[in-house]
Amino acid sequence: MASGTSWLSAGRTAEETEAAHDLLQLAYSLPPLSGSDGADGGSGGAHNDHCGKAYATSSNLSRHKQTHRNLESGGSKPCPTCGKTYVSMPALSMHLLTHALTHVCPVCSKAFSRPWLLQGHMRSHTGEKPYECHLCYKAFADRSNLRAHMQTHSSVKSFRCGQCHKTFALKSYLHKHQETSANCCVKT
Repeated sequence: MASGTSWLSAGRTAEETEAAHDLLQLAYSLPPLSGSDGADGGSGGAHNDHCGKAYATSSNLSRHKQTHRNLESGGSKPCPTCGKTYVSMPALSMHLLTHALTHVCPVCSKAFSRPWLLQGHMRSHTGEKPYECHLCYKAFADRSNLRAHMQTHSSVKSFRCGQCHKTFALKSYLHKHQETSANCCVKT
């Protein structure tokens, strides 16, 4: 744990500390509230002028910028197994793991490339939902789903239904609304 965040864990359970870290990550992923674009990599994070994504550190921004490189610009690396091309070695390294499905579910035999993916999958069999929203107490089996859910509590709802004009914090929630609201909306 970074020394700058040690105050997060003072007197808290592991679950509370993990939730605090998740909230911090969510805060870092949101655009700054002020007019600053955070491009200097300071406390406001680092901002990509190409796609508008913001990152907590300039090194994370630099890593992300590699994904915008053109595959034909040179330096791209093909996967030796399937031939899919990647513009950065870290991305290729992560992809290579998908070809080695060594973590097998003892219940249904589904295989995963990483142990944490298997661990999350096991919750589909047990029904366990250890990640709870501290605002509405909705529970989730996966931490990333909780992080996405936390955006629904944000006042920023950038995705608008073209039919009923209801707004959503996440694009996936807009799509779900459009798919389940056949009487209201037609997916465009």
